[in-house]
Amino acid sequence: MIEVIDNALPEWLFQRLKHVVQYQMPYWVGTITPEPDPFIGMGEEIDHNNQFGELFFNSFLSFRERFNATELLRCKVGIIPRDIRYTIHAPHIDRCSEHYVGLLYLNNTDGDTYIYKNKFDFEYRKNYNKEYNNEYEVVFDWKKENNLTNDDFEVEQAVTPKENRLVVFDGAHFHSSSTPTKTQMRWAINYNFI
Repeated sequence: MIEVIDNALPEWLFQRLKHVVQYQMPYWVGTITPEPDPFIGMGEEIDHNNQFGELFFNSFLSFRERFNATELLRCKVGIIPRDIRYTIHAPHIDRCSEHYVGLLYLNNTDGDTYIYKNKFDFEYRKNYNKEYNNEYEVVFDWKKENNLTNDDFEVEQAVTPKENRLVVFDGAHFHSSSTPTKTQMRWAINYNFI
């Protein structure tokens, strides 16, 4: 299931969220891909201790019933700066346990999200390492174990960022962001939920 919803949040809530994200929050800067040519990105994890946590939780509440969601597991702001070359980042999943992903775009830009037909096998991961206890571990080791490269991933759907557009999909789908080349920043909020 991949669902794209335009005008996902009420306009007043979307505008408040966008203002807070773009003008009031501090961000970390670092590499977001471990490839030989690592990509620099910015972001911020949101939790209940964050001064804006309630606003982000309310944004989740505005669409949770549509997907029968019971719990917000993680919320993160992701910012990708413009580059002169278009780069599709490495396919990944957000966590190694069953979940859904919601991506809310805060601006109109290029830098599509690619959702692949390839899915991560959560049962495989449980059986592969019984002592595994980090749901956020990057799954590139799984790719190496299965001798996969980025070329082994087949695109199921590409979604272009549009202001107040929400895309929701099964978190087992590998997915990738990409760099904008026409606008200064690609702003998105990533929700992981069950």
